[in-house]
Amino acid sequence: MAIECKWSAEGFDPVNFLSFTPLYPRADLVVVAADVERPFTHQAGGLKIHFVGLEDLVRRLEAH
Repeated sequence: MAIECKWSAEGFDPVNFLSFTPLYPRADLVVVAADVERPFTHQAGGLKIHFVGLEDLVRRLEAH
């Protein structure tokens, strides 16, 4: 799992995940942001990225 933290989901740039995924192609890509009230998934640079708030991140980590 790769986790990137942002104050706002709008400020996300997939460049770090694009560098990470060649080494870990099956990684779950997660952006945790303070302004995400409901989890959602977004495609960026051919990657499936999950956007979550802090509470949803905790639930994801407990499920792993």
